[in-house]
Amino acid sequence: MIGVPADVRRCPEIRQAEPRYAVPAWIALCVAFAAGGNRLGRKTGAVVALVACAAGLWMNRQDWSPLFARVERMSAENRALFDMQQGDVLRQPLTVAASLKELRWMKENVFQRPAGELWFQDDLYLCTHPGPLGRVWGYDASERRVVDLTVRIPALRKRHCSSIRPGEPLSASFQVSGEDLLWELGPHQDGTYWFVLGDGAEIFEVPRSAGYNSLKIPVLPLRVKYRSPGGWITYSPELRIEMRDQASVRWSR
Repeated sequence: MIGVPADVRRCPEIRQAEPRYAVPAWIALCVAFAAGGNRLGRKTGAVVALVACAAGLWMNRQDWSPLFARVERMSAENRALFDMQQGDVLRQPLTVAASLKELRWMKENVFQRPAGELWFQDDLYLCTHPGPLGRVWGYDASERRVVDLTVRIPALRKRHCSSIRPGEPLSASFQVSGEDLLWELGPHQDGTYWFVLGDGAEIFEVPRSAGYNSLKIPVLPLRVKYRSPGGWITYSPELRIEMRDQASVRWSR
């Protein structure tokens, strides 16, 4: 549904350093360092070189460990979604909603599995759907697998809904320019902003000021979510943005 960020699309050049590409160079540097370390004495040079290599590999592992844990969780959630039955609900999957929809299509149309499963990526869904949800599943990091959360849903609902501060300041300004949707969120400089769709079914972390390109829909209904550095959260009401050139929406509290 959402394409390339407009501010990125207009940027003439983007460069990104991938940590994994630095590993061969680091190893080569370690070898060269070991050779040069002979001037310090064979034993001393070898020890220093080993420490340098170990430090580099440890840094790389530290960098990749969170990414691996994230991919492992996404894999477990995707497999669980593939096996879910009608009426089952998956809580807070990390995979983007567009990919989840593709997975659901493949499950139903290619593998002829049962349809009717749902998911929500933000616990606001629990507040906007106070009734029974069916059997709810979610990832348990301690067990590294998807588990049945159904009995825990009332407590999770109470915790999240009571943590929302509906009166905190929040503002959003949207402008459609051609095929670009541009926005400014505030008034807080720090903290994290999201767009929430479907009362929590989908969520996207966004910068305070940016834009997306190629939104091929007539109307975009969304809420703005903000989390402060202190941990409290607040939401805007649902804002409906008409996706036509020069359309605009301004809201503040």
